[in-house]
Amino acid sequence: MKEIIEKMSGIMIMEELNEHQINCCAGGIYLYLESMDLMKEFKNFKKPTQALLKFFLQNSNSVDHITKNKYQKSLTDGEGQSQYHNGNNIKESMENLDLHKNGEIFDELSESDSLSFTSVLLILLSTRRQSVIFDSDYTQVKLIGYLYDQIQNVYIQLVQFLSIHTDRETFVKFLPKWSLDKYVLNYNCQPEVVFFLIRNSLKPLYEMSSSEYEDYTKQFTSVLDTYQSINKKLFTDEFDPNYLEKSSFVDDMYRDIWKYITQDLYFIFCALQLKDVYVPIQNYEKEIEKNKKEVEKLIEENKSFSDTSQNGKNKKEIEKLKGNIENLEREMLQMKKNNEKVIKFLEEKKNHLLDESKIPKSNRREISRYLIQYCLYPRLILSKVEALYSAKMLILMINLRIPNFNVFDIMRKMIIFIVPCILCVTEFEANNIAIFLLDILRTVKYWQDDTVWEDVIIIIFTI
Repeated sequence: MKEIIEKMSGIMIMEELNEHQINCCAGGIYLYLESMDLMKEFKNFKKPTQALLKFFLQNSNSVDHITKNKYQKSLTDGEGQSQYHNGNNIKESMENLDLHKNGEIFDELSESDSLSFTSVLLILLSTRRQSVIFDSDYTQVKLIGYLYDQIQNVYIQLVQFLSIHTDRETFVKFLPKWSLDKYVLNYNCQPEVVFFLIRNSLKPLYEMSSSEYEDYTKQFTSVLDTYQSINKKLFTDEFDPNYLEKSSFVDDMYRDIWKYITQDLYFIFCALQLKDVYVPIQNYEKEIEKNKKEVEKLIEENKSFSDTSQNGKNKKEIEKLKGNIENLEREMLQMKKNNEKVIKFLEEKKNHLLDESKIPKSNRREISRYLIQYCLYPRLILSKVEALYSAKMLILMINLRIPNFNVFDIMRKMIIFIVPCILCVTEFEANNIAIFLLDILRTVKYWQDDTVWEDVIIIIFTI
């Protein structure tokens, strides 16, 4: 799958990116291609890309009943299931929890819930990475980490391919027509993986009606609640009491999250994308300036050349470069407008994100812990872009001066909770943590400047 997408569309997951290229991922497709020097190659992939996209679109209809049942069996019988438990016991645990609705058995889909080939492929990739760790016979830790990263990269690559080449209405066709919690009920998908998949199918938050906003908030929180309920039971069954006291540890791990952060904050954090909270203006200007210098260079060459054929080639190249400049400028303007609308939306919502009426005073010291555990960490280890989003969103929350958001406390707990994780994650995830910490620490270093310290004190004491 990785080779097919890479050879037919030119989209690849690059492991080594410099700081400029990472920041350019926050922009649109033109900035991304320019920063990666992929613009010419991307245009050459036009026909094979259309063919691959056509294949996925033609197979976006429901698979037949027999094939569907076979996919269901492969997805639920021990493949890609719980982190803590063999997949064969998922159904039993689900029945004990009574989580299936309207009398439906969790692993049987109704006709309205039927899957397409594309959605089956996406779900298989999203769940398969966990099975590499918990349901395989591999004993070499480095090999397991490598396979985990490869599956994760292919999943990101496929979602990126579909989102780049389709609009929101078309992207929706690739996804099952069911509520989000069924990803967990049917396949025990992790919440962050579900949200990564469906994020491109959402309207911008500022365009949602109040009823749409409330509905998605309930669906997003239901995904986490369902996942927590299932895995609390499974984790309890697998718990080794020789290491920790069982009841206190499980109760502490699976506390009611909504007593510490609000459902609004969870939904907004999980629904927004990097392009919504950060516009890499300096990177846009750098790429525009680079293209302008190329244009000036070619114009000078035309003045010195008497060869008409070479002059003709240069003129065509100049036209392409000017087109690239116009595209970058137009894209930057669109990104700015979108960012301004998102900031305005967050300004209106900020007083409700950590509402005192919803969070008991005794729990406010634990806000940072739960924000890291359920919002920041699950998302920042997914990819480089998600790591940068987590950093930029956290900085934006600080700049918005959200009530009850303790800046010093979350910085302290990030060092306590996130930094040690570098020792127990894969190489790909460790790189993502490094990107997150680099951006956060750069902001902290900026605070050390005496000229901005007064503003920081004002922010802290107004929280």
